[in-house]
Amino acid sequence: MLLDADLIGLTIEDITGLAEPILAGNADVSMSLRQNSFSIHKLFKLDFTTGERVFSKSLVANYLDDIRSMPAFGFEIFMNRLLINCRYRIKVVQWKNVSHARKMEKLGFWRGLFAETQMVSQISKILSLREIIRQNRALLTLALQETNERGQDSK
Repeated sequence: MLLDADLIGLTIEDITGLAEPILAGNADVSMSLRQNSFSIHKLFKLDFTTGERVFSKSLVANYLDDIRSMPAFGFEIFMNRLLINCRYRIKVVQWKNVSHARKMEKLGFWRGLFAETQMVSQISKILSLREIIRQNRALLTLALQETNERGQDSK
C-alpha cells in the first residue's frame, strides 16, 4: 500500500476501502480518487498520478532496481505503463472526504505555484501530453473493464 504523507481526513474505512478490492481478488491494483483531485481527474473518474495505490508486491518485484533510480513522479508513470502492458485490473476507489494539502497551502502562494509548475515540468519530461492522454485512455479502459466484469459476474 502506498499513501501520500499529506492526506487530510483519512480514516480506517478509507484505507480498508482501498485495500479491499485487492484482498478480495477483484482487482490487481486499486487507486484512490480524492475529494480534491484535479477536475480533469474527477471528470474521467481516474487520477493517473495518485500516490495512493494498493497492489501485490509481486507486480513490481522484478523492477525494484529500476524503481529506485526513477525521477520524481516516475514511479506512478512506470506503474501505469506496467498496468497497461500487463492489462491488470484496476479499481478506482473514490475518497469523498479525503484530500491532500496542495503545495500552495503548504508553501504559500508563490513558492507553491513554483512547486506545482516544477511538478508539471517533471511529469512532462517523462511523458508528452500525447502520451499522457494515451496512458489515461488505456487506464480508463482497464478500470471500466474491471467495473463491467464485476457487473456481469453479479448477474
